[in-house]
Amino acid sequence: MNIFVIYEGGVISSERDHHKIVKEKIGASLVFYLNPIVFLKDFLANFKNNSESCFNPLQNFLLSSLLSFIFLISILFTLPIFLITSAIFPWEKYIYFFKNLNLYKIYVGDSLLSSVMRSRFSGAAAEKTFRFIIILGLYTTFLLITFTFSFIIIKFSSVLGGKMFHWVTDAIYINNAFRRLLSHSNSVEARYERNKYQFNNLYKSCRDLELANNYINADQEVKYDQEGYRKATVLINGIINRTEYSHLLTREAFTKNIKVDSSNKYNIVDKKSVVLFMHRFADAQYGFGVDEFLDINEWQNETIDLCIELGLNVFIRPHPEMLIKTKFQFPSELRYIDKLRVKHSINLELLNDEPVVGTLNKQVFFLSPFMNLKDMKDMFGMYLCITHHGSVAVESAYLGHRVIASTASPYDAVTDNFIDFYSTKEKYAELLGDWAREPKSAGEETVKSVLNFVLRNNQRFELP
Repeated sequence: MNIFVIYEGGVISSERDHHKIVKEKIGASLVFYLNPIVFLKDFLANFKNNSESCFNPLQNFLLSSLLSFIFLISILFTLPIFLITSAIFPWEKYIYFFKNLNLYKIYVGDSLLSSVMRSRFSGAAAEKTFRFIIILGLYTTFLLITFTFSFIIIKFSSVLGGKMFHWVTDAIYINNAFRRLLSHSNSVEARYERNKYQFNNLYKSCRDLELANNYINADQEVKYDQEGYRKATVLINGIINRTEYSHLLTREAFTKNIKVDSSNKYNIVDKKSVVLFMHRFADAQYGFGVDEFLDINEWQNETIDLCIELGLNVFIRPHPEMLIKTKFQFPSELRYIDKLRVKHSINLELLNDEPVVGTLNKQVFFLSPFMNLKDMKDMFGMYLCITHHGSVAVESAYLGHRVIASTASPYDAVTDNFIDFYSTKEKYAELLGDWAREPKSAGEETVKSVLNFVLRNNQRFELP
């Protein structure tokens, strides 16, 4: 008897069509939904509209009602525990416990914190606030209950002697914890990729799925020849000049540009300065894995502190999407931007028109994200590019800048030698220290390495 397990983050009609097709393909006799809240909403909507419901409606309704009831009862006990322990233990140890949390020998910490920090009620960072602790408690309780239910289904399937299949809509947030548990329990993952259904017998990390879905098409031949390099050169120059749409930003953010007065010069080489390229804080902080930094907020804050300690000037460049109002903005990100304004006593709106805005700290500045990278180079000279996992590493390295990035990124620590990689805080501090002692541009071999990356990532970069 084959069992089909489904987890959804939301009710999407197209997803339901896939579920029905997969159910027929695998011959599943039983279907279980792991998200009781989503299923109940869907069930009640179908009931109200008298429309066709999903698989085994009565079975899933009863199970979802039971899980919802258990969840509501459990939070009455768990939330006080979360509040008490957060008051007893140092905050750093408290959060690192959750970052390294394992359930049934399955690592769930990154998935849990990703969902908590993206929540519309959070501030997109791990912060010691009543609101954050409550959200963490709610998500952890949900994770515990759903994991236990999943474990029961796994044992049930084993007793019946059937085969398990699962469908998880997302591979980054709390969903990924369920993917890990099911995949490591010999469940086959069903996905719809490149217009066909695929069945994975082994767990694929969120990084591998992200690369396969958005970066590298292994079925497409990559030609590292003169014509390929020419096209890659045209493409990367077009992205830098903003004449070629990169598909990495919304149209609103990509097309916005400000004029720079070239008479204002900031000699960054003499100042041994760095440009810190910020990320979307509410969007997939652990999408490519984890390093020793708790989250992007800690990475950014410790970078600024370390640079100041080393005598470096820091130019912070917000992500363009942070200052553009689009439908893709998350409430948690807006809260984070407000905190950024207060912390640095800066009016970020000025960056819509001015290339550089100072702060109360004479070593810390903000750069407009709407300034062309070539204009930045003309205005500042050579600088050190610091990013956690951003695409700006490619563009900056192509222009001859040294780049530091995390191994938890789309870049290959062996192949992509246009980046200086770190996975530990110690290595990160060492790389920054090297720049402080001897700031220099990238080597001549960097450009070819960048072009190889562009050619290899044949989905992310569409050659002209």
